[in-house]
Amino acid sequence: MNGGRNTALGRGFESYAQLERDKEKLQLKYYDYHLFAYAPFSSPTINITDYYSSRLTPASFPRGQADPIVWAFGGSTMQDFETTDDLSIANTIAKSLAKVDLKPRVENFGVSAFQSSLEFVKFTRLLTTVPASERPGIILFYDGFNDAVHAFLFGAGVIQSDLSTKLAALVEGRSGNAAAYNLSKLLARYLSLWQIFHRTLEHRMARVKCDSSNENLDRAVSIYLNNVSMTEAICSSFGIKCFFVLQPLVLTKQPLGPIDQASLASVDQSLAAFVRGFYSRIRGKLADRPSFIDASQVLDNDQQDDFWDIGHTGPFTQSIIGQAIADRMIQRMGH
Repeated sequence: MNGGRNTALGRGFESYAQLERDKEKLQLKYYDYHLFAYAPFSSPTINITDYYSSRLTPASFPRGQADPIVWAFGGSTMQDFETTDDLSIANTIAKSLAKVDLKPRVENFGVSAFQSSLEFVKFTRLLTTVPASERPGIILFYDGFNDAVHAFLFGAGVIQSDLSTKLAALVEGRSGNAAAYNLSKLLARYLSLWQIFHRTLEHRMARVKCDSSNENLDRAVSIYLNNVSMTEAICSSFGIKCFFVLQPLVLTKQPLGPIDQASLASVDQSLAAFVRGFYSRIRGKLADRPSFIDASQVLDNDQQDDFWDIGHTGPFTQSIIGQAIADRMIQRMGH
């Protein structure tokens, strides 16, 4: 059903069919400490560079000429495989900063399934790894979806558990389990009847908890706020301007189009209440911080359908979000 809504949102998008084909060819690559990202890859719609697997932002200036260098972190919604390189949130930000006479280079480090804890690890690892000349002047964290939804499904601050289960099998020497999973995945790629079994296997590996308790919510909010505070402290030490963006969801948009309404109807009510609680508390705690950008309602009154699930959007929406974030960044930077 989600795929049907996604297809409907892609109507009129010339690159939709090519984008879907290109996504099928992507492969993950292991990285110490920050676990994984997509391996370098080139296609007409999606390009993953060899610079720590950042996604290409074609509007960026060359690294040696750039001022400022911007690092963007987030999960799949910053990674942005719902649209092309050119229309991604990160590239829209690069375009917008260039319009105010800056020479930005935006490195899109978004990775599917990442939440603020994994992003914090990746940020600090990269900061200690890159040459001083390549350190960012600005960093951007685009979050809300995974921090809240993953906390509900798997527990506050926990890595998406189907991923941690696979890693644990290797670390703990249960290589047979890993081999069986990989074989099942391969069979599902070529045998349509096997896909049902493989989806069941994936579900079992996910170990979904669905914890809607106030204790779990309190912990999820506390972990996110701790990540913000630790990041701000590091940025202060290194002279980096930081922004923390609370992203829009189908739960935060008003009014909703027909596809948006179908997406909202598919969200479990306990999950919806948990996510709304997370958003409400984060707004209350961070509203007065100059580093906080509440983008949760930037799609209000946009006169189009945007969401094919709780947080993923169609190919035309990212440029709206990216422009709204850039406008607020530019205002806070005094340009």
